Amino acid sequence: MERQLLTSDSNYFEHAIITTAENELRMNDAFELCILLQGECHVRSYEKDILIKENDIFFFPSQVPYSIECHGNSITYYQIRIFDRYLELFYPEPSGIHYETYSLTRSENKTLYDKLCNRMASVLFLSLSDHPNRSLEQLTDLNHMLLSIDKEYEKESSSQNSRSNTEITRINQILTIVKEHYREKLRLEDISAMLGFHPQYFSSYFTSVFHEKYTDYINRYRVNQSLQDLIYSQKTLLDIALDHGFQSSKSYCNSFKKYYGELPSAYRQTHRRAADFDSESAKDSLIQQAGFLYSYYVKLKNRTDESIYQPEYKEETPVPLSLELSMKHPEIIATDRRIRSICISSLSFILQDDVYHQLELLKNTTGFTYVHCRDIFSDYFQVYTEPFPDSVMYFFGDLSRALDRILSLGLIPFLEIGYMPSDLSSFDSHLYYSSHPQVSPPKDMKKWKDLVRAFLLHCKATYGEAIYQWKFDFWNTANLNMKNGYWGGTKEEFFELYKETWDVFQEVDSRLTIGTPNFSLPDGIDWYEDFLDFCKKESIMPSHLAIHIYSCMDNLNDFHGIFPYPETSYNYLSLTTREFINNLIYFLGRVSKKHGFENLPIIASEWNITYYLSDLIRDTAFMATYIAHTYIQTISTIDGLSFSCLSDINDQFRPSSLLFNGDEGLFTYQGIPKPAYHAFSLLHKLDAQVVDCDANSYIVTRSSRGFHVLVYNMAEYDKLPKDQILSYITPDRRYQIFRNTVPIHFHGVFHVKQGSYTIKTYTFDRKHGTFYDIWLLMGKPQQLSQEMVDMLKRNSYPFMHYERKHDTSLLTLDATISAHGITLFEVKLVS
Repeated sequence: MERQLLTSDSNYFEHAIITTAENELRMNDAFELCILLQGECHVRSYEKDILIKENDIFFFPSQVPYSIECHGNSITYYQIRIFDRYLELFYPEPSGIHYETYSLTRSENKTLYDKLCNRMASVLFLSLSDHPNRSLEQLTDLNHMLLSIDKEYEKESSSQNSRSNTEITRINQILTIVKEHYREKLRLEDISAMLGFHPQYFSSYFTSVFHEKYTDYINRYRVNQSLQDLIYSQKTLLDIALDHGFQSSKSYCNSFKKYYGELPSAYRQTHRRAADFDSESAKDSLIQQAGFLYSYYVKLKNRTDESIYQPEYKEETPVPLSLELSMKHPEIIATDRRIRSICISSLSFILQDDVYHQLELLKNTTGFTYVHCRDIFSDYFQVYTEPFPDSVMYFFGDLSRALDRILSLGLIPFLEIGYMPSDLSSFDSHLYYSSHPQVSPPKDMKKWKDLVRAFLLHCKATYGEAIYQWKFDFWNTANLNMKNGYWGGTKEEFFELYKETWDVFQEVDSRLTIGTPNFSLPDGIDWYEDFLDFCKKESIMPSHLAIHIYSCMDNLNDFHGIFPYPETSYNYLSLTTREFINNLIYFLGRVSKKHGFENLPIIASEWNITYYLSDLIRDTAFMATYIAHTYIQTISTIDGLSFSCLSDINDQFRPSSLLFNGDEGLFTYQGIPKPAYHAFSLLHKLDAQVVDCDANSYIVTRSSRGFHVLVYNMAEYDKLPKDQILSYITPDRRYQIFRNTVPIHFHGVFHVKQGSYTIKTYTFDRKHGTFYDIWLLMGKPQQLSQEMVDMLKRNSYPFMHYERKHDTSLLTLDATISAHGITLFEVKLVS
């Protein structure tokens, strides 16, 4: 076997071009993804025997025994080996992955096949480039390939498609012994003794599993291992033979000719010449060997090599997007029943008039029904005090005043139980918020339970039946290991605190339910696993799985290089991808299912592009398309979304000298609506019944009154190294981070019932609805007068066009959507 190992800057994977004629069973220690470049072979695994033809793809998860059987014919294939250390970032148990099939042809699934070929070509030929960030590009490609295969083929292991752990262990032992001792005189009797088997039994077992006799296997293994020395060293044939377990050069030559059809001396002469070439010849050779994949790479490169600079309003030929649907009796492909919630951070903020009025505007224009609040046991409300030794006082007056404000707007409280009142904390461990809430375990668990009980009973007595609509979850990201973080105790203490809280809910009223704690992702996967195991053991059934979803990793040191999240002098940039959110939800669902909570609803109690305190991208028009994309993409994958947060008036934020600092609210400090707000105001107009949807560009919904079509044009981040990103983006130059994105021309033809219709067309883009772009046009004033603030408020809204169609059964909708733009058509039958 000749293995040409290719360049990789990452310790997460390796890849190679392999030419071989061997028939050898192996137990792979990585996820292996291959494409056959030349020849034909059989791939055998478990009971499956798969014929692989040229350009077919085959793949095997870690710890799956398989063999490639060439029957004496030479084949060439490209192999990517993805190690468990990378798989573990996304899969709870990489060795437990099983698939319905292990091969793919273009005729079976053209879409998946082309997607994998694109990604494999990118990984392969990036190794020849001097791209400054090729490792990032390659790892992103790996992520896409793994997810595509997993979503298409993954299924539970069973006795029919997997061997027992005992048998896998036995096969591993055999392969390990051969690998470690093949240079010695490793006879059938020797390896049988090492394993504790009778030689006759071992011989029979080996042949049934490896599909050849032990002596043939060990001799071929020795020959294959000798090839590196044969081609690249100056050793004699006798030395090579003795170094690789043969007793003489004659036995080595005989075995070599049996498997390769020529003597080792002739093989050495031919392949030594082929190995002696310069780097340019290496590139040419690789392109020649993998010409099929190179054709994919050329197309991919031509499509993505675009300038990072995007002029403000560059005129370009739009990309057509055509759609034709009958709206008379359309098929409903999904129904959006998700909980829609807005997070206001600490409950105490609702008592500020400007926050209250922003929430009032939000209720009237965006359709949020729940308000998620944390820190309800804050010292601000004084719900628990111990004025004297052995004396406890509860006070829910100010807390009720805050809840009353939410309810007065027709909104429903979504309360996170926590944090710890100072008088109940076991030691001083406070959170970094300006209010410094305590996050230690309680000094007395009974007193904590009494507090939770008193709170629930107070709410029942005060708000009656309405409380059964409320939702509750517990604490916040206790897994984060950070200074002044969210939990000061141990994991075991945290789980016990949840159990005692859950017990109180059951005791007071079983109709009152509480969801899980939320842990940051992906670092919190192990906390979710341990917590769900704990719940199963303690017979706890949470009402929902609470999560935080942000389009960024939560451990920059561990994950830097997989996705770029570089720090600037004033903020972070969350360089997201289209699939990131759904990937996190998908993997968390797998974890939940694995631990016996398959049907547990998933609710995101916090959602934003990043959890960083500021991100300059949040003020740009891109934020609206990001929200539209994520909202549409998750219709069928999540049961509730709570956007974080309502306002830039928030105790989590540090003061900034920047006028528009990219904070996470829907409104600025001055009350100016941001692009994120306009995204929700447009999404609110959509109907619950989904007729058609493309998770990357549009959605069509209907009701009895008419229908809506929303089309968006979300730009992609340009993947550049940190030092280049920092030179491109500044407070007044925030769009240079995106790839040049051409407009979309949407043309929709809709067959409707005969009648008259009104059509409202809402346009959001950099010219219509983006306060930041208007501020740029104003001359970027660093101080805003009230007149300027009022002007920004008046002009920071989408444009609306109205028309009426009389007595028609065919509606045509046309619009050109620029980069970072959204267009919404609202069609209503009037007669």
